[in-house]
Amino acid sequence: MAIRACILTKDNAVINKDGGSATREWDVYDDDLQCGGISVYQRGWLSGVLPKKSGYYPDCADLRVKSIKTSRAKGKDSDVIFQGRHCYVWKVTVEYGPTEKEDPDLRDRTTKISGSGETVDLDGFTDWNGAWNTNSLGHWFEERLPMVGNVRVWTFQRTEYLNPEINAYNFENAINSDPVWGFEPGSLLMKSVTSSRTLILEEGRYKWDVTYQVAYNPKTWFLEKANNGFYDADGYRFYNADGSPTEQPQLLDEDGYKLDEGAEPVMLRFQCYKAAPFGALRLPSPIADDPPVLNWNR
Repeated sequence: MAIRACILTKDNAVINKDGGSATREWDVYDDDLQCGGISVYQRGWLSGVLPKKSGYYPDCADLRVKSIKTSRAKGKDSDVIFQGRHCYVWKVTVEYGPTEKEDPDLRDRTTKISGSGETVDLDGFTDWNGAWNTNSLGHWFEERLPMVGNVRVWTFQRTEYLNPEINAYNFENAINSDPVWGFEPGSLLMKSVTSSRTLILEEGRYKWDVTYQVAYNPKTWFLEKANNGFYDADGYRFYNADGSPTEQPQLLDEDGYKLDEGAEPVMLRFQCYKAAPFGALRLPSPIADDPPVLNWNR
């Protein structure tokens, strides 16, 4: 059982400074005598003839579908023999109106935010290329100060109409490269990006329910280690009082010489994660109390 024909019988349009309006009508021949008007419309747009519910007037982005009506033809025109098959005739009327402004990123206006606490320990990182075990002189050393403490984890849930999987890799397991929500770069970590896809059949497009998990660390997600080594900036080895070489690296100042007794260690900062511009995601601030100002409609 199938639609045998969609014949355009009316096409009126008016364009003006307010956007305008248009009406298009079709006679639809359907040989499934048991189907209803909704089924006729759905099979009509799936065949590529009738417009989708989210469609536009042909070659005019200023006019968009506002309403769709289906009804059975009456009287002698209610059924016909078409291509040797008995078909019922349906009248499909589509009204078009001005296109409303949409969010350019096709993201839902409503984002659910939840928060939780978490304890982290960054002492277990693997330093594959030795970059985190190099002091200010370029010498290898093992000393590290583990970053242990509490962080705040925020979960964002929203609906999106552009595939988030395209950019998920760039953000997942990345720190923020830009200031976001008043937090400095490197203080936010994207722990995960998950999504599930649903087909909106009547609109002919997909939507994704996306969840972002972001962890805030007031100490930042950079790894900090004290500058130290077995040699100073002039290449001299450090020795114990008895003349034997030191078995433990010695703290160094910013110029690579032995740090004065009692002075504060010089800390070296290492970036353990890739970086990404979190602001591009346009996630609402989890610490803001004021509701957002909406200047667009979906």
